[in-house]
Amino acid sequence: MSGSASVNQPAGPTPRAKKIAERLDQLIQRTSDVHGKTISYAKLAEKINALAGKKVITDTTIWKLRTAQEDNPRTQTLEWLARGLGVRTGAYFTDDDVARAVDEQLELADAIAETFANDRRLGLLQRADGLSAKSLAALIQMADTFRDLEHLDDEEPPRTSARP
Repeated sequence: MSGSASVNQPAGPTPRAKKIAERLDQLIQRTSDVHGKTISYAKLAEKINALAGKKVITDTTIWKLRTAQEDNPRTQTLEWLARGLGVRTGAYFTDDDVARAVDEQLELADAIAETFANDRRLGLLQRADGLSAKSLAALIQMADTFRDLEHLDDEEPPRTSARP
């Protein structure tokens, strides 16, 4: 009797299901909503369906894929899932060479994002480009004043002369 019970027991996730789940988890962890939280399955499904212009995926399908409970998704499902998560091809989930190339691109994107982590600082620098020496001095003086008002003295950067 015990032999027939084990036949009915699921064998566990297949290597393919595990691979898809790991790669999907990696992409989902990189995808945040407007509040900086990891995107929910429902929001991701909504985003993908809006992108497709029709219902192509459900939150349950995403959950099953991420938890390795689905090992044979349709190619179309993987394609839309990849697009919804910012990857050009669904082969990312099943092809090691494609995944390696995409992962390298994602790492590069992370490095670039880290370099320009604060768009406001970069925007301020871009806006300051071309200003006269007198205007730059006024801008530096205002920045120093704001730093003082916000008690940022312990983080004080080297100050540049405010003279034109």
